[in-house]
Amino acid sequence: MVRQLRIARLDASGFVPTLGDGAASADLHRRLDALIRRHLPEVTASLFAEPAPAADGRMIEWYSDLAGQPVPLTALTSQAYEKARDVLNERLKSLAALADRLPRIDPSAADLAGPLRQALTYPGEESVYVIGGQPVIVFWGHQRQGAVPPPGPVSPVAAAEPVADGAAVVPPAAVAAATTTAGPRRLWPLGLLALLALLGLAGYGLVAFDLMRWPPWGPDYRALLRTAKDEEQALRSRMAELEANVRDALALCALQARLAAARADEEPLRQKVDSLNAQLAAERELCPLKEQLRAARDEGAALTRSLDSVQSKLAKAIAACKRKAELARKKEREEQRRAEAERREAERAAQQAEAERQQAAKPPAEQPRTPPAAKGLPPCPGERPPEEAPDVAIVLDSSGSMGFPASMTNTDVRSEIARQIMQGVFGPAAGMVIPRQSGPSRLEEAKKGINNVVRSLPQDVDVGLVVLKRCPMADNLGFFSPSQRGALTRQVDNLRPMQGTPLAQGIAQAGEMVDGVKAPGVIVVISDGEDSCGGDPCQAARALKAAKPKVTINVVDIVGSNAARCVAQVTGGQILTPEDGLAFEKTIRRATTEALKPPHCP
Repeated sequence: MVRQLRIARLDASGFVPTLGDGAASADLHRRLDALIRRHLPEVTASLFAEPAPAADGRMIEWYSDLAGQPVPLTALTSQAYEKARDVLNERLKSLAALADRLPRIDPSAADLAGPLRQALTYPGEESVYVIGGQPVIVFWGHQRQGAVPPPGPVSPVAAAEPVADGAAVVPPAAVAAATTTAGPRRLWPLGLLALLALLGLAGYGLVAFDLMRWPPWGPDYRALLRTAKDEEQALRSRMAELEANVRDALALCALQARLAAARADEEPLRQKVDSLNAQLAAERELCPLKEQLRAARDEGAALTRSLDSVQSKLAKAIAACKRKAELARKKEREEQRRAEAERREAERAAQQAEAERQQAAKPPAEQPRTPPAAKGLPPCPGERPPEEAPDVAIVLDSSGSMGFPASMTNTDVRSEIARQIMQGVFGPAAGMVIPRQSGPSRLEEAKKGINNVVRSLPQDVDVGLVVLKRCPMADNLGFFSPSQRGALTRQVDNLRPMQGTPLAQGIAQAGEMVDGVKAPGVIVVISDGEDSCGGDPCQAARALKAAKPKVTINVVDIVGSNAARCVAQVTGGQILTPEDGLAFEKTIRRATTEALKPPHCP
């Protein structure tokens, strides 16, 4: 059975079950429903409503699989009442007959014969509802408290006849004729019986001829009987009229209850309509403001595009100015190196002349140490000309992802960025929220390693710094001589994670800072990802290598993403990662090996 309609919610405290296992239950209803549908038309099974006891155990909700409005049987009009009552009687008879023949036709369900008979007992017509012309019984298998239970089993005919107290029960079966025990034959009982028979016939004749009136002048009992019958008929008519009035009153009560429920629902609906009207009025007031907001957004977008264009032109102009300034600084450095070389050459000549003079004055001594250059080794700092000293340019990624803890992998970083984008936390304007974790960030580890390595570089090596922190241009912070390394470390310490990673543009700017033609140029790229500004780092590295053959790019790949592997490959450089077991400082030191003091130098 598919529960569709709740018929009523009723108090069960005034009823007692007649079933052997207790009150009607959903499980018994399910078993009886399946049994009836198996042997009788399916509509017959709808006679018993499905019980659903409430949590307090006192109230019971009754449901039906029929569709329609449930109406009490007693609230129907006379014609509808008689029709529904006939259907109810037929259903009760068919179910009683099924209970009688169930052990024969369905032995597997024989244990349900008794419960089915008991289920046919119900408190009275007030427990019968009609849904779409079909009767439905609630409190089946119950009787009112104090009512006398049926003395015998249910029979098909009596199951539909109500008893005086309103409970539909079945009268007992016909009592079998009693037998007497045969005794000695005597004649006088036969004579007595014959005499009684004659007296009976005489009495019948007297009644027929109105001779029972004794004395003859007494009351006319026949007339009194007719008067009593007339009064009975009048009382029956009055009772029928009163019953019709009661049914009409019950129907009116049901309609009034529905009207009261509708009125109770009217106020919330009216409030909802008022709320919607107020919302509609507010929306209408906001319509002009929304149009103004849309126009302002369009104007803001146009201004943003104009600002981007101006910023791009300004960045290009600044880059051109920086290139010119860098060329001027480079020329100045070359002149300083040339002057320094001439000074050192003059000092070396003077020292050599002084040494020759002293050598001539002294007796011959042991042969001097052969300079490294004579042995085929690279010259040491102080022995090589300034113009032959290598240049170092550091390209440091200061994008947002460098703010993540050094212990986080790129997979973890991508998952965190995706989560922030989905939650609306991360965006072009909002920036990125760095998760709180123990340990230093990637940028902090990189800054510490750079500063320690820069301090250990030879005194004839200049160091340039390019920072990747926003699109579209990288920031060229300039070239720093050995005497300016304190300023360089301060610049590094002041870096904070930003947004973009213009890697290709940063490589191009670093390539303009180093010589790479006469003197070696070492570019160290420290990054944790790929170009996020639309550039091509590999093409930038190929173009730089073609223009400056002595340029080498070593890549410190912080998380091993291999995004910049081609940059190192096309320039003959190395791919180094702290995940190889080296700390950040040792990894950066290996990336600047070409610029460090050769091992054989003191």
